[in-house]
Amino acid sequence: MAKDSSDLFGALFDPPSPTRTVPVLVPMPAPGPYSYAVPEDMVVETGSVVQVPLGPRQVFGVVWDDAGEKSVDPKKLRPITKSFECPPLKTEMRRFIDWVAAYTLSPPGLVARMALRAPAAFDPEPMIEGLRLTEGRPERLTPARERVMELAAEGHGWTKSGLAHAAGVSTSVVDGLVKQGVFETVFLPAPPVVAEPDPDYAEPRLEGPQKQAASEILEDVRKGGFHVSLIDGVTGSGKTEVYFEAVAETLRQGKQVLILLPEI
Repeated sequence: MAKDSSDLFGALFDPPSPTRTVPVLVPMPAPGPYSYAVPEDMVVETGSVVQVPLGPRQVFGVVWDDAGEKSVDPKKLRPITKSFECPPLKTEMRRFIDWVAAYTLSPPGLVARMALRAPAAFDPEPMIEGLRLTEGRPERLTPARERVMELAAEGHGWTKSGLAHAAGVSTSVVDGLVKQGVFETVFLPAPPVVAEPDPDYAEPRLEGPQKQAASEILEDVRKGGFHVSLIDGVTGSGKTEVYFEAVAETLRQGKQVLILLPEI
């Protein structure tokens, strides 16, 4: 069916949909965020870590909260060039950055730079090279080679060093099997940087005043809110072990712990 001429006229002359703009906090001494255009094929939200043009450079920044109405024509804005595949900054962190900036009379972008100090960490971890057992078999089967193949027979991918360590052989044994086509190269997901902490890994061994101090601190932790606890004791009296009980309880609640150690 032919389209009505009015429909064709509208398709030709209707104004294009407006470009979406977002405020981005960049690492420079500016009083607030700058406005940038969001490309049509890009999805960002408040807190997203992005890369934007700033003068002749490309810098990282954070999509910030609504900064109010701007009189800048969206067509004149430069677009965001990259959105990193990492979790966005939560509301609590953004409010904390704003608070630190106001409390210290510092530009918020410079405070945000401290929270995003390593831009390379925003990219996903690269895959690592691994090995997987094939149908091939070596010309000569030694006990060392047999141990390697038995471990790899489960079908999981291994790193060369990991397979050699688990089998109790040198990496040259694995290299020899690779050359004979016993293993093929595969790419494995990067392992986590650290394992998830287990607050119940070991039972505490506290005695006397240690138990009393731990009980009082744990009571404060379970109440929630802000509390200050100071333990006064001589070296070797178990102060750190008592504090670790508060750390363990905090982890059980799904929260994070920051430990500051003085340099002597």
